Amino acid sequence: MSQYRSNVFRSHYVYNTGNYEELQKQIASSRALLLGDYYVVFKAGSSAEIVHAINQAIDLVERFKQNYDIPYDAVTVYYTSQHISVHVDYTVFGITPSRALHDIYRRMTCATIGVDPENPERSAAFSQIDLSAYRPDLITNIPGTILTIEGREIYKIRMSYSAFKKMSYQRLHEFSLRRPDLPERSRWPEAIGKASDFFKSFRASMERDAKSDERDIIANIFYGQTESSGGISTLKQLAPTLLRRLFDDRRQVLPTQSEHLNRTLSGGLYPGNLYVLAGIPGTGTSSFVLQMMNDAAMNSDAQCLFVGLQRGVEEVFKRSLSYIGRIPSPMIDDKRRNPSELYEDKDFNRQMFSAFEKYQTFSENITILEGVAAGSLDGIRQLVLAKKEELEEQGATHSSVLLVIDSLQLMVAMLRARSGNPSLNGDATSAGREIDVDILTSHLKAMARELDITIVATFEYFHRGNSNHLFLENNPAVMELLHSTQFADTVFMISRLRNNLDELKEYYRESYAGTPLEGKVGQIHQKLTEIEQKHLKSKEFLEMKSEFSVLDIVKNRIGITEKVLFIHSKPISSFLPVDYLTNGL
Repeated sequence: MSQYRSNVFRSHYVYNTGNYEELQKQIASSRALLLGDYYVVFKAGSSAEIVHAINQAIDLVERFKQNYDIPYDAVTVYYTSQHISVHVDYTVFGITPSRALHDIYRRMTCATIGVDPENPERSAAFSQIDLSAYRPDLITNIPGTILTIEGREIYKIRMSYSAFKKMSYQRLHEFSLRRPDLPERSRWPEAIGKASDFFKSFRASMERDAKSDERDIIANIFYGQTESSGGISTLKQLAPTLLRRLFDDRRQVLPTQSEHLNRTLSGGLYPGNLYVLAGIPGTGTSSFVLQMMNDAAMNSDAQCLFVGLQRGVEEVFKRSLSYIGRIPSPMIDDKRRNPSELYEDKDFNRQMFSAFEKYQTFSENITILEGVAAGSLDGIRQLVLAKKEELEEQGATHSSVLLVIDSLQLMVAMLRARSGNPSLNGDATSAGREIDVDILTSHLKAMARELDITIVATFEYFHRGNSNHLFLENNPAVMELLHSTQFADTVFMISRLRNNLDELKEYYRESYAGTPLEGKVGQIHQKLTEIEQKHLKSKEFLEMKSEFSVLDIVKNRIGITEKVLFIHSKPISSFLPVDYLTNGL
């Protein structure tokens, strides 16, 4: 409140921050949580108008008393010779912090005096009400202090409604000149049923309207269930929404641990996109996406939903602790077979509980689905909506939700088993076709766009012969993968390079030959050789039975395709990124 005299003015609302600059940013982006008493402001410019304002204020309170059982003792009146503010304790309405509280109050007032909030024509019975007073940053002078209006010094006083109702205009004016220092009174101790229902009805209407606000225009046009608009709209109509969405800081891009991968993905994992990670069994697709999820929950505070069809919740939990604490899974399994050793082995005990404590700091951001819950797209969709609503209610600075599905083939099998027919939950768009991976990915893509979430899914593929992925365009398994996942925005393939990087070196030698990048091949080979020598001499690399893995980006709508290097330590379910294309390479 640096631009105001702090001993004279304060905000009508209570905010969740004391930083004025940050508060203004939150207000501008509709992210500020508001809490304050319900209020109505009557404005007057003459003695005759203030008399009308007094009578209108009394009439309004009487309506509240008659219609909503609001007790007089919960009403406070603030008076000056040009303003009357009637306040009702927020406890009476059962009010909780909300971004749109000022607009809810405005709608409540419009409903009470009988005007349309969208087109509020002046009410003859309540001509002095100032509907423009409902602002999130409303600053008001403190009772008992001087307020200068048009060169006149007047005073603001606070009084109970009972006292206000008994006073004439003349006595009120004299009372204000005395500037009585009235003590603060206790708030009404509980919500009143009718008043609470009145407030809740308007909060619910605001929430319904919010679902159709600018942030959801695109989803409603292109992904809504109705066909009235046919998904047609001019760019001129959408441009303001698109611009806001493009730079909306709540639509968080989730970075990965690999800077190389982040550069390839133009920063990380984007909301509205579907990513598919493919690999043959044993390459670590499940471990890779599990690490992605834990990192997003831990470092980006994202709400993560893990649809565990490959592994159950217990296995997911164990592998998470293994990754966080760098504790080999075989060691954990050994202690499970001999539980008494958990406490006898003090080093293991310390590591395990240290990992558990760290996991607890972000585990509330993770929800794991398995069994029946994992076999319903509609159920998953409703859970995503609930998570996004929870973020809104908590006042989160982002609305990031990461949905991880492990794996696409198993979800297809689960959906087929649950639906009892070959189509996707009886959806007319796929009726007559047996559900398969490409149909499922089309629905997941639509879900990502409609709900503005990030979806990562795994895909296992099988093929005979050599598993070498040196030149992917010649690999029939890759062609089949791209066909099955054609609706994905980005497709990764992970493969094992074992304990040398010869295949990666050969890729750059062959791919860059005869191109402007041919001169960089030697530098890349030297860098890869240094990485080989460093890690093959590493004690941890050998003890963890680690190996090199490469992540091929074989399809990427928002960036280049590339090969990203990792060290896969299977016992701890870890993929450590190794950036070899730095310093201008």
